Amino acid sequence: MNIIPQNAILKEYGFDLIKGSSYYHYHKTVCSGCGCVIYKEHRNSIVSKNAFCSKMCQANYRHKIEDPKGFDILKHKNTNDFCYLVGLICSDGHITYPPKYVHYSCIISIRDYDKDILCKIQNKFGGILRFNKKNVIWQLNNNKFVEYLKDIGVTHNKSLSINVTEWFNSLTENNKLHFLRGVIDGDGSILKNKNNNWRLCIVSGSQNFIIMCSKYLGIKYYKDRNAYVIQIAKKSSLNDILDRLYHKNNILYLERKYKKYKEQLNERNKKWK
Repeated sequence: MNIIPQNAILKEYGFDLIKGSSYYHYHKTVCSGCGCVIYKEHRNSIVSKNAFCSKMCQANYRHKIEDPKGFDILKHKNTNDFCYLVGLICSDGHITYPPKYVHYSCIISIRDYDKDILCKIQNKFGGILRFNKKNVIWQLNNNKFVEYLKDIGVTHNKSLSINVTEWFNSLTENNKLHFLRGVIDGDGSILKNKNNNWRLCIVSGSQNFIIMCSKYLGIKYYKDRNAYVIQIAKKSSLNDILDRLYHKNNILYLERKYKKYKEQLNERNKKWK
C-alpha cells in the first residue's frame, strides 16, 4: 500500500486502519525494488524483510537477485552479441507482455541438436534453459528488455508484423552483419541444390522484414505461398556474404550452419588450388 486511506489513524510508525471489527497496523517502509515510500501491514513485516509497491517491482527485484546477468542485459545494447541475439529473436523467438499475457517474457525455442547456441546465450546474457523432448527453450523475464524489443518493432505476433527497419538502419555495418547472422541461424539455410551448387536462403512471413534484408543484401525477394523468400545463389555474392557473416572472431553462431559454411569454404579452396 503506497497511499494512506482517508479513514486511517496516523501514528509515528505509519497508520492504523479499522475494517469492521478488525484493527490493522501499517508501518512506513520503502519498496525493495524502486525505493519509493510504502506502508506495509505489521504482521507481514514479520514474515518477510522485503516490501514492494507493485507486482512489477517484486518481479524485477527477484530477477535481479536470481538472474543478475538477465537483469542487466540492456547494458550490452548495440554490441555484436546483442545484435546477434535480437536477430535470433526476430527469427526463432517471441515475446509476451500485458495485457494479453501476465508476464514480460522473451523466449527462443530451437531443436535440441542446436542447444549449443542457447547455452552460449545463457552464459552471456543470463536467463534460464528448459529442456523438452525435442526442443530447448531459453527464457528471460525482463520487462525493460521486452519493452526495448517492442520499441524497435518486435511484436508478439511478429511472424507477420515485425518491422525493425528503422532500428536496423541505425546500426553500424558490423552490427548489421551480426544481426543478419542471427536471422539466418534462425530462419535461414545454407544448402546444396540438386546440381551440387550452394545457396543461401532467408524466409520470413513479414514483407517489411524481408524488404529490409533484401535492400541490405542487394538481392530481390519473391513470395512463395504465405512466405517471402530471399535466395542467394550467385557464387560471388554468396561467397562474399558468407565470409562476412561467419568471421573467425565471432562468438555466437549456430554450430550446424557454421559447419555448412566451412564445408562450402573448403570446396572453394580446393577449386582455387
